Amino acid sequence: MRLKNPIDVLLFLSALAAMGACAWLTSGGEWRFQEDARYVCYFVVAWLAVRLRITLRSSNESYSMCFVFVLIALVELNLSQTLVVSCCAIVIDVICEKALGNRMPSAWENLLSTAAAAVGSQWAYRSLPLDNWLEWPVRLVVASTVCFVAGNAPLVIMNAWNGDAHWRRLMRSLYVFTFPYYIVVAMFTAIYAAVVPFVHWYATAALVPLMLVVHHSLKRYALQVDRHRAEAENLSALQMRTMEALAAAMEKEAGSHEHLTRMRIYAVELGKALGLAASEIEALRAAAILHDIGKLAVPDHITCKTGGYTAEELEKIRIHSTIGERIVHRVNFPYPVAPLVRSHHENWDGSGYPDGLAGENIPLGGRILAVVDALDSLVTSRARTITLAQAVEQLSAGAGTRFDPRIIKILKRKYSQIEQIFTAAAQSVIDQGPAKYLASIGAARGEMSALFKLHDQLMRALSTVEIAHALRTGFRDLVPYDALAVYTGSTPDAKADVVCGDRSAIRRARSKLILNLPEIGGSAGRMELYSLLKDRLTESHLRTARTILPRIAQALDNLRRYQATSDSAATDFLTKLPNAQSLFARLKQELENAAHGGTEIAVLMCDLDGFKAVNDTLGHLAGNRVLQEVAQAFRAHTRDVDYVARLGGDEFVLILPGMSRDAVEARISGLRRVVKDAGMRGCGASVIGASFGAARFPHDGSECDDLVAVADQRMYEEKRRRHSQAEPFPVETPEVAEQIM
Repeated sequence: MRLKNPIDVLLFLSALAAMGACAWLTSGGEWRFQEDARYVCYFVVAWLAVRLRITLRSSNESYSMCFVFVLIALVELNLSQTLVVSCCAIVIDVICEKALGNRMPSAWENLLSTAAAAVGSQWAYRSLPLDNWLEWPVRLVVASTVCFVAGNAPLVIMNAWNGDAHWRRLMRSLYVFTFPYYIVVAMFTAIYAAVVPFVHWYATAALVPLMLVVHHSLKRYALQVDRHRAEAENLSALQMRTMEALAAAMEKEAGSHEHLTRMRIYAVELGKALGLAASEIEALRAAAILHDIGKLAVPDHITCKTGGYTAEELEKIRIHSTIGERIVHRVNFPYPVAPLVRSHHENWDGSGYPDGLAGENIPLGGRILAVVDALDSLVTSRARTITLAQAVEQLSAGAGTRFDPRIIKILKRKYSQIEQIFTAAAQSVIDQGPAKYLASIGAARGEMSALFKLHDQLMRALSTVEIAHALRTGFRDLVPYDALAVYTGSTPDAKADVVCGDRSAIRRARSKLILNLPEIGGSAGRMELYSLLKDRLTESHLRTARTILPRIAQALDNLRRYQATSDSAATDFLTKLPNAQSLFARLKQELENAAHGGTEIAVLMCDLDGFKAVNDTLGHLAGNRVLQEVAQAFRAHTRDVDYVARLGGDEFVLILPGMSRDAVEARISGLRRVVKDAGMRGCGASVIGASFGAARFPHDGSECDDLVAVADQRMYEEKRRRHSQAEPFPVETPEVAEQIM
C-alpha cells in the first residue's frame, strides 16, 4: 500500500503514534538516552536501512534492509527503543520522498514488517526461558530466524487479504533467498556485542559500512537470483511457445491455435482455483497443449472424415491417448505431463478410455482437461451455434457421470472471468499477427481436410446430381471457379455430364482451365473450369485441380458401373423389358401420382396362348424369339407414358395412365393383332394369341397387389372362356401347324 492522499498520510501517522505509545508503555513509561551520540548513530543506521532497498526486476517489488538494524539493535536497544528509532526513520524517509515529489515506498508494508521483525526478534533474544536454556550467540541465531519469519509475515497476510489464500502460493511470497543474510548479520551482531564493552559507542559507527557491505552483497545476490529467475521464466516461456507452435503445426484442422489457447487458459485457471501446486500447474499447462499429440498416429482420412465413424475407426481414434502418453513420456518433463495426456478421455463414472478409471482414481489434471476439451468442442462446433453459457449448462448435465462435479461447480462460478482472460489472450495474438509459418501450415491442413472431404463425397456419389453437389460445395473452396463442366466423351461437341455454377460464365469466361481426366474403365474425358475474372485461376489452382482429377474420373466410373448394375438388376435379361421388381416400383409411383392428381390408371395382364406348344415342338430358342418379338412389338405400339414389363414366363403387364375404359378395349384389340404378328415373325406361323385382363384404378383397387391380382383373374377368365369355345387360331403355314397340332 502506498501513501497517495492526505487521508493515507493521516492514517499512517496515527498508526505510528499508536505504535510509539505502545512502545512507551512496554518500556514502563521511562525513556533514557544515556549517550545521545550512540542513538544518533542508530538512527542513521535505521534510516540507511530504510533507504537501502533491494528491487526485484522480475516482480517489480522491493525488499527493505530494516532487518539489519533490527538485529543490530538487539545488543543495546530494547523493544520500545527499537520501534521508536525505526519508525522515526520510516517517517523521515516518507517526508523526504514527499518533499522531493518522488513515488513513495510501501510505507505501510515497511512499517508493519519492521515492527513485526522487532517484536519477534526481541522476544526470541530476551525471552527468559530461552535465556536460561541457550547461550546468547545461539539466541542471536534463533532471533534472526524469528526476525525473518516475522518480517515477512505482513506480506503473506496482505496477499491472503487480497484473495490469494492458497498456502503454497503464500509460502512462495516469502523472500527465502534473503534468509542466509539474516544468519550473517546475526554473526556480525555477535562480534559487535563482543566489541561494544571495549570501544563504547564508537563501535556504532562501524555499523554504517557494515550496512553498505550487506546491502551491496545482498543486491548483487538478489540481481543474480532475479536473473536466474528471469532466465528460467524465459526458458519456460520458450519451451511453452515451442510446444504450442509444434502442437498447432500438428493439428489437422483449422483454428487449432484458438483451440489450444482456450485449452491452456481454461485448464490453468481451473487448476489455480483448485489449489494445484506450481509444478502441477505447469504440468497442466503442457498437457493442455499436447493432449491430442497422439493423433499423429491416426490416419488423416479418419480425423478429416465428415459424419459418423465406424467401430473400427473409433477404435483407431481412441489409441491417440496412449500414443500421446508415450510421446510425452520421452520428453522427460520435470513435472508429470504424461499421465494427464493419457487420462484426458476418462469419465467420472468409469465409462471412458483407455483404462476405464473412475472418480478420484483419474488424475485431477486429466479430469480438468476432460471438462475443458468438452467445453471447447461445444463452443467451436460447426454443426450448431451455441453460447458459452449454454455449453456450460450442457456440461453440468454430465456432472457425476462424465465429469468431476467439483470441477463443473468451479467452472460454472468462474467461466465468465476465465473467458475474459481467454478473449484478451486471443486478441493479443490477433494484434501481434499470426506467424507466417503457422498460417501456411493451417492453409495446408485446411486444403488437405477439404480434399479428404471432397474425396469422401465423390466416392459416395451415385448420380451426376450428387457429383455436381460435391464439386459445388467442396471443390469451389479450393479453386474459385464460376462454372465447371465435366465431359466423358472425347469429341469436342460432346454433351457435359456434370455442370456446376453459372452456366452463362462458360460463354463469358475471361480465364479458363482445361484438364484431361485419367482414363478409368475404358473411358476418358476432360474437366473445364471457367472464371469471369482474368488471371484468377492460377498455377496453384491448377495443381489443386490436378489432385482431384483421379477422384472425379473414379466417381464417374463408379456411377457408370452403378447404373449398369442397377439396370441389370431391374431389367429382364431376355426381353430387355423391366422385370417384376421394377414393375411394382413403377406401379406404386404411378398410383401415388394418380391419387394426387385424381386420374385413372389401367393395368393390363397379358398371357400368350399357344406359347407352350411352340416351346414343345419348335424348342425353347424359338420360344425365346417369340418373347423377344412380342416385347419389341409392345414397346413399339405403346405411348411414351405407358410402361411395359415382363412379369415372368409368357406373362406381360402394361401400365396405361389416364386411359378410359373404351380406349383400353380398343388398345386390347390392337395388341391382339400385334401379338399374332410377332408370333409369325418369331416362329414362322400364326399360332400365337393373347389373353388380356384389365383392372382399373381406383375402381378395382388402390394397391399394387390388388390391381395386379384383379387383372390376372380377369385374364384367366378370358383364357378359360376362349378355351371352352375352342376358338381356332388361323394358321397360315400348314407345315408348322401340323407340327404344332
